[in-house]
Amino acid sequence: MLRNRTPGCPRRCRRRGSPLVVVSVDGLGMPLFQRLRQLPALAAMEANGATVEDVVSVLPSLTYPAHATLLTGLSPRDHGVVDNLLHSPGAGPWDWNWHRSRIRGDTVADAAQRAGCRVGALLWPGLAGARLSAVFPEIMADPARGENQVWLVLRNGSPGLVLRAEWRFGRIRRGSRQPELDDYITALACDLLRRRRVDLLLLHLVDLDDFQHGRGPDDPGIGDGLVRMDRRIGRIRDALRETHGPGGIRLVVLGDHAQLPATDRLDLSACLRARFPSDPPRVLMDGGCAYVGPREDAEWRRYLESLPQAARVLGPDEMARESTGQPGDGFPFLVMARPGAAFAPADETVGGTHGYDPGIPGYTTVFCAEGPGVRPGVRVPGGDLRQAAPTLAALLGIPFPQAPLSPFPILDL
Repeated sequence: MLRNRTPGCPRRCRRRGSPLVVVSVDGLGMPLFQRLRQLPALAAMEANGATVEDVVSVLPSLTYPAHATLLTGLSPRDHGVVDNLLHSPGAGPWDWNWHRSRIRGDTVADAAQRAGCRVGALLWPGLAGARLSAVFPEIMADPARGENQVWLVLRNGSPGLVLRAEWRFGRIRRGSRQPELDDYITALACDLLRRRRVDLLLLHLVDLDDFQHGRGPDDPGIGDGLVRMDRRIGRIRDALRETHGPGGIRLVVLGDHAQLPATDRLDLSACLRARFPSDPPRVLMDGGCAYVGPREDAEWRRYLESLPQAARVLGPDEMARESTGQPGDGFPFLVMARPGAAFAPADETVGGTHGYDPGIPGYTTVFCAEGPGVRPGVRVPGGDLRQAAPTLAALLGIPFPQAPLSPFPILDL
């Protein structure tokens, strides 16, 4: 029995015959997609579906802000998730924006559930504790607090789903290591589809992003990761075909952000402590960007702007204009790194990273869709990540008035 179902929702969604599966491939930039589209599963998707190329991510281009945008259609300033980490009084080093409660506003997942759909979310960022039909949460225990990983997952997800996943597929997994974790969660996704347990399935795969962080997007080994990702997409297409026939494949493959090689690493925190030893600023380093506070000091800003690794420095007014926000109180500066530079601790291995200004040429992602309601053979040369949510809502046939932008122009509904 699956917990987390919203009271009063029907058990089955009667709006569509086959489920819609949304696969988020973390770190899938356009350069990698150009290679992925040459492999069998993606080639078949594009032959039958539509693709929006060069989709511009959010500012900052981090995983949790981007995934909140994918579900809300809003910018980080409006949905409230402006960083991966949770920066509030009492927050510890392991406190990420794991929970649905951190996202302001409505989500496509919630709207679908209210419309009578059974919604599943497998390792989708920011949906721990969501009141959906089937949740396998992305959440990590804090060892310093004595938290138990198994109990944390069970408490923030659907216990029946989590236990079945371990019983059926636990042999695949090696803790949270990749590529085994993506194989494990893909096996669980196919199991849900074959058992016809969901009408909307949100799936987050991290293998490519994990590899790029360690070795960079240009490392030759990335080719093996692309082959693995294509095979996972093929397994999902096969599961949909087995249960609903060739015409029952309803699939979206999308990215959240790209990655860039990081060859010039700067420990910005150590740098600022050395420059201002009597009153060192607080620094939150996120690879391609960093937040600095706690106050809007003109001397700090001048120094930040003088750094060769910094592309530009945003204050509160600039952040507001560009629809981002401050992660809690006391971070009035957002420093954007130039391509090739990264803000990270000196002891951290960084082959590639993200968080950069999404307007950097070529630093874009993708949205690929297949199935009923999608115009086959269409390629759109640009888009905005905020258009994903209204597009998903339209494919589900549910209203989603919160989204300020129109769907991608790939629909035939």
